[in-house]
Amino acid sequence: MRGPDGVLTSVDFANATLANTDFRRADLRGSVLTAFDPRVVDLGDAIITADQAVDLAESLGLSIRN
Repeated sequence: MRGPDGVLTSVDFANATLANTDFRRADLRGSVLTAFDPRVVDLGDAIITADQAVDLAESLGLSIRN
């Protein structure tokens, strides 16, 4: 799938298979990104919210603390 520059707001990608998918410059605000692995999904310059950034960080194994 290739979708650079797309507007994909409020999409539930939770059960999607997204390896090697191109979301460069896509507006993903409000979408469920829990299935995204930033190591294999191209998210360069994509627009996301702070909450979505946390989901992506956790998918990389990062520990988020205050």
